[in-house]
Amino acid sequence: GHASPPAAPSPAAAAAAAASPAPPPRFRYAELFAGVGGFRLALDGLGGRCVFASEIDPCAAATYERNFGDAPLGDITEVPDEDLPAHDLLTAGFPCQSFSRSGEQRGLGDARGDLFFEIVRVASRCRPAALLLENVPNLLRVDNGHALHIIVHALTRAGYHCRLQLANAAALVPQHRERLYLAAFRDAAAAAAFRWPSLPEARGAAHRALGSGTVGVGYHGTPPGTLPPQYRTLGELLEPLADEERSRYELSETQWRQVRSSLEWRTNPQWRLAQLGGAARTLRGSYRKSYSRFSEFVPPARVAE
Repeated sequence: GHASPPAAPSPAAAAAAAASPAPPPRFRYAELFAGVGGFRLALDGLGGRCVFASEIDPCAAATYERNFGDAPLGDITEVPDEDLPAHDLLTAGFPCQSFSRSGEQRGLGDARGDLFFEIVRVASRCRPAALLLENVPNLLRVDNGHALHIIVHALTRAGYHCRLQLANAAALVPQHRERLYLAAFRDAAAAAAFRWPSLPEARGAAHRALGSGTVGVGYHGTPPGTLPPQYRTLGELLEPLADEERSRYELSETQWRQVRSSLEWRTNPQWRLAQLGGAARTLRGSYRKSYSRFSEFVPPARVAE
């Protein structure tokens, strides 16, 4: 019932591991709706050990396995209680489609929104000390806030004290990605003592400081890759593509016509161009369906610079 064992390490890696056994984990965690492993990347770096992961999307699960060496289980609704291991922290970026402004906003009345209650089931069964959940900011407004009220009430009934915070990833990386985070604790004193981290200064202020030379040696004179993430731009993170590779990512003539016929293009074509000297807009998982309206485009000549 647990994630499959990792692939066999190379002889050199095995020898190194035998010579220096891994230290015991600082904490154990489980992740539901794991995606490609964003929570795991952070928690492993803090000394955690993943003891359970679940992700139903086959492409995301395959990427997760490639990233970490073990495959998450599939549909969490099919995992019985007795197969859920003990853990200290439960994380979940639970499905956002029914809460997002780009969807029908049916909230918990949607089958995908209802999957939130799988979090409650796992937390009630395993009783981890803390939960860390993530979703779109529109969860605050869906059904006039009633959906969020139900979520917090359900976690409270399960024995948790909840804290909520909006945070934008643009403070750390060149992507505007505002999300609602919910931290919940079984211990009331731990909840009272908890403080959300203070994020670095806004990206615009950071770039102004870099341009004036008050931080480091100034943006234009700083070697690529040497700046802290919050000072780097979208253009610095894009990888150059050879001509034969680039063709895989170019729009077809039909797609290009659809883009040009969209209201967004006709209103402001510049809005569709990626700001290489700044940050990307929120990356989406639905470009295949919505590229004609929302996706940003990188001019090929700029990528090669």
